[in-house]
Amino acid sequence: VDALCRLVPRDAAASIGRAILATMAGGMERQQFQVVLQAAADGRVVAREVINAMRKDVLAKCYGGDVTRKRKLLEKQREGKRKLKRIGNIEVPQELFPKLMRAL
Repeated sequence: VDALCRLVPRDAAASIGRAILATMAGGMERQQFQVVLQAAADGRVVAREVINAMRKDVLAKCYGGDVTRKRKLLEKQREGKRKLKRIGNIEVPQELFPKLMRAL
């Protein structure tokens, strides 16, 4: 995102990238799918942060020991998460931008 681009010294790029990503990950809400945040410098990824997906307990309504039914429900949820990740748009809260500017 162009709004988050910075000019930083090459030797400090990794530490500054980690600081920015930590602030960003702390200020964003969890989504229905896994979100990967990356900081890049010179075309290389120097820092990476992962925000894990929210999960619904789909096995709560399964009583007994029918393993195949449980596996089917988990696979169905996994496929839905994959589909969401392909078309998912992430909303970055507006309050996060001033925090990111103050992060350095």
